[in-house]
Amino acid sequence: MKYTEGAFRNWGYALAEREFGDHVYTWDQWEKTKSEQGEEAANDEQTKAINNGAILVKDAIADITLQQVLTRPSEFDVIATMNLKKALKPIRVFYHSSKKLFLMNIRK
Repeated sequence: MKYTEGAFRNWGYALAEREFGDHVYTWDQWEKTKSEQGEEAANDEQTKAINNGAILVKDAIADITLQQVLTRPSEFDVIATMNLKKALKPIRVFYHSSKKLFLMNIRK
């Protein structure tokens, strides 16, 4: 993973946990639990959080994400990506709803 991609990933997890901590379960939380208590404990924690209404926040490599969105759209509600063409462009957020994909630009 390139440095900027890792920074975007870390920023996304930190933002989700800081702003929406009671409503999300991040893959970063899963990784921490896995390293401290094992994979089974991490899976149990994730399942419990999702069953209690938490939204799963997870990262993936862009190529596989596009394939997964097309083949398993029900697994995605929101997709946030960096704009790779110009650093000053806004973040792009793709909303998936009823098998329709919407693009929204977020500006700071």
